[in-house]
Order: sequence, then C-alpha cells, then structure tokens
Amino acid sequence: MEHVPARQTIDNDINAYQIVKMAGTARLATSPTNGETGGGGRKRPAQTGEDDDEGGDRPLTLNTLLAALKENREEIVAQVREDMDSLANRVTTVEQQVDTHVGNTTKLLEAMTDRHCAMEHSVRQVDSRQGEILQRLDLLEGKFAKANFSLSSTRTSDSDGGNPRPALVVGGWSADQHHEETLQLVKQHLQELEVKLDLDKAFVPGLRRGFALIPLTKMEGETDEDQRARVQDILRTVRAAKIITGQRPEGGNRYFFAALSQSPERRKRAQLAGKVKRLIIEEGGDVRKIDVEYGTANLWYNSVKISSGVTSAPDGATTEKAGWVHLGTLARQIGIAEETASARWDELRKALN
Repeated sequence: MEHVPARQTIDNDINAYQIVKMAGTARLATSPTNGETGGGGRKRPAQTGEDDDEGGDRPLTLNTLLAALKENREEIVAQVREDMDSLANRVTTVEQQVDTHVGNTTKLLEAMTDRHCAMEHSVRQVDSRQGEILQRLDLLEGKFAKANFSLSSTRTSDSDGGNPRPALVVGGWSADQHHEETLQLVKQHLQELEVKLDLDKAFVPGLRRGFALIPLTKMEGETDEDQRARVQDILRTVRAAKIITGQRPEGGNRYFFAALSQSPERRKRAQLAGKVKRLIIEEGGDVRKIDVEYGTANLWYNSVKISSGVTSAPDGATTEKAGWVHLGTLARQIGIAEETASARWDELRKALN
C-alpha cells in the first residue's frame, strides 16, 4: 500500500464526509416510495430497475463512501501507530542514554568522595602526629625544667676557693659572630627578661662565638636548694620567651637559649650525635625512627645502632674524637649509597671539636 501522509489523508476524509452529507440531503429531497403525488392526486409510476441501469455508470452511494472512509481510517490508524512506535523507541533510547550518563556521573562522584575521604584521613593523621610531637616536646621541656641539676658538675675556668663554679651557657647566634656583639645581646635580652643573674661576670670564651658564659654565684642568704630553684626559673623564663635571634643556614629560626654548662666530653658526644642525626634527616631518613642519647652519643635508627660515644667501635665504623659512627649501616638503613653518606659526613665532621 502506498504511504499517504497523515495530513493529506485527513483532508481526503473531510472531503468524503462532505460528499456523503450532500448525498444524504439529495435523498431526503426525493421520496423513497414508488412515485410522488401530483397536482390532481395521481401517483407517478415507479421506475423499474432497468430504467436505473440506463443511466450509465452506477451512482455514488453512501455505502461506497463509508467503505472508502473506513479504508482511509485504517491507513490513518496504521500511520499513527507507526509514529507512536517510532516515538516510543526514541524515548527509550533517550532514557537509556540518560541512565548511562547518570550512572557515570554517580561513579565519578563516588570516586571523588573516596579521594576526599582519603585526603581528610591523611590530614587528620598529620594533625595527630603533630599534636603528639608537641606533647612530647612539652613533656621534655617540663622534665628539663624540673630536673634536679647537679650544679657542682658544671664549672668555668676559674674557681672560688678551690671549688668548681657552675655556669650558664646563654646564646643563639652564629658561631662567627664577634664576641662583643654576642655579649651585648646576651645582657640586653636577660635584662629585658628581668632574671636574677649577676651579668657583670658574663664573658664570651673566644673572639667569635655565638654564646656567652655566666658564672652562677649564690645570692645573699641563698641555700643550694634555693639556687637550683632560681636557675630552673631562669631556664623556664628564657625558654618561654622564644626570642628569635636570626635564621639558620638550612632554614628556620634561631632562638635565644639558656642551659647549664656541661663537661667538654659530654658536649663533644652530644655534638657527634647531633651531626649523625642531621646526616640521617638530610639524606631522607624518617625522624620518627631515630632514637638518640646526646649525653652518650648513642643513636639508633630503626632499632639499629648507628653511633656511640661510650661503646667500642665495630668493624667498618668511622672513629671520631668523641666516639664512632658506622656509615655503612647508616646508608643501608636509609637506602642510600655508602659513598654518598661518606661524602656528606666529611662535610659535617669539620664542625666537630
């Protein structure tokens, strides 16, 4: 069957309806009986079927028009159904595409949410670790402030009646700073903090130093216990002030500090341990895996001893004045070449006394 556009089909149906209507009107104008009543009451004789056939072609009847209308209606219904099926298929395709896009978008949102949760967890871990470090630092500072120092173990080069004289080490500047500038700054900061010290006896032990020594003497009527309490109060005051004295070459601020002087041997061991720790950190080691005793120069990394100032040196260790350091073990523990560790240590050891 030839496809007829829906609009044209509807127009044809309208025309057919009008023809049917006109035909019905014409039939009403003529009586369906065998004849009509004349003027004298006589009936017109009915025409026979032969007379109907003499007209030529068969006349247009209502049944013929209804059949044509039914055929056109079926065509319209079929066309509408086809259009509806096509529309339904297109709607189904659009729904499938929308469902696909929504699914992909949901997956991307879930992935972004997972990454955000992972980042938030990492940030919380960093905050937690930082808090733990600050707590450990506060605890360490508190223990240092409450420590019962033996003042007789620290001394200056002079003596009072043959007894050793305790002293405070106060500083925080570069080792190349001129002694007059260092001494002037030490006295200035201590006067601003209003600590109970005899600053007239302060001195710098060299032409260029970043610190000064202040001999400790008892005040009038002061006992040993009172002196220890006064010294601890001075240390707490200086530490709490957090006075910045400059910038470190490796980055960060220098701070004004005060501590009881130590024996030369203890200072050397502490210096050795500090340089080994610096080597590990600069070469990418994890500071959390470092355990160090500055007074003995014992240092462990990942529970493996790297250096010491009080035990015999093992085979392959590098010996220094204050102790030893095993560069091979250090290199293996932090995952670098031993040559790299040796080259860096050659630079750091120059600062050892």
